[in-house]
Amino acid sequence: MRIGIDCRSILHPEAGESAGVGHYVHHLVSALLRQDRENDYVLFFDNHDAAAAKHEFLSGHPRVTARVLPFRSFRKFMPFVYGHMIVASIFERERLDLLHGPANVVPLFYRRPWVVTVHDLAIYDHPEWFPAGSLGTQSFSKNALVPHSVLHARRVIVPSHATKADVMRNFGLVEQNIDLIYEGAERPPESVGAVSVLERRGLSTGKYLLFLGTIEPRKNVATAVRAFVHAAKRRWIPDDVEFVVAGKRGWKDKPAFEAIRDAEKELGGRVRYLGYLADAEKHAVVASAGAFVFPSLYEGFGLPVLEAMAAGVPVVASDTAALAEVCGDAALLVAARDEEGFSHAFRSVWNDPGLARRLRDAGRERAAGFTWEKTAKETMACYARAAAVEVSTDGHDVA
Repeated sequence: MRIGIDCRSILHPEAGESAGVGHYVHHLVSALLRQDRENDYVLFFDNHDAAAAKHEFLSGHPRVTARVLPFRSFRKFMPFVYGHMIVASIFERERLDLLHGPANVVPLFYRRPWVVTVHDLAIYDHPEWFPAGSLGTQSFSKNALVPHSVLHARRVIVPSHATKADVMRNFGLVEQNIDLIYEGAERPPESVGAVSVLERRGLSTGKYLLFLGTIEPRKNVATAVRAFVHAAKRRWIPDDVEFVVAGKRGWKDKPAFEAIRDAEKELGGRVRYLGYLADAEKHAVVASAGAFVFPSLYEGFGLPVLEAMAAGVPVVASDTAALAEVCGDAALLVAARDEEGFSHAFRSVWNDPGLARRLRDAGRERAAGFTWEKTAKETMACYARAAAVEVSTDGHDVA
């Protein structure tokens, strides 16, 4: 087959793509190209990604082509025309057997077969978590683009049973048209230079709890910060232990930063915000944490907790559906809004060496079952199933 992958959302922090979807696209494409020697791939990038794409994805892969989308200036002045007409026509020109939209959508006017990955549907149940300034764009995506992309896809990929249930509930999609494909845990690299990273950031190995993720309402950062304050004031946690928040600032982040400022005043600077961490720093900061904290109210999968477990760091997370599914019994799970519960969990993981050791061992074992190689293998099987779908004389897929 000739398979196209829309790589415009690939990991690229300078252009704003720094969150989980960007990691998914990057690692999926890398794993596909390592394994698949039968299909031809066409990778579509925006201009800012072209050089990196040619260096990383084209070297040693003769069956891979990179296409850089022209007319990118139209994206700012004519976003609908660019995103759904120009991009669709460029995709069409490649005469793909299958297009993969790995970030919830495909262009509205694309007419050849596609599969789409739906990471989560938070906006359908919690529109209040999203910025008011983008309601027009969000409304179009929610009411037109995502439903079109899902309902007319040959196959829909989801990363968890929780997201699968959301897709079926919101769109009435039958289970047979959905492929549950877990994401992979990025294997932590050798910690060369970790000491210098920690020194530069003013951190000490094993002396901090860490939250890592975009600072936005659904991440529920304020709850974890207040829980740390409660635990610290009760002397459940030693005085030299910090709570560290890292990640890109997102929409509606004011409550999180108000909680951080209040905590800094109460605890004399023991709660700190580091900002966004590039990969070179992220691995060292995660692997050196005494515990990883993820109190999210909603996740489609939960990649940060999986990567923390892979690094052998004890995890304390909320018990929301996807996180409970990913963590299993390899983490301490707490009701998402239960500050007291998080305080007790912090005390337990910090003061019970046996528990911390069990979580480290269980986390590594759990994460070992989630690999990008497995993700890629199951995605290739999805492509094959999508290609096998019969098409009626009026052009519609036949179940």
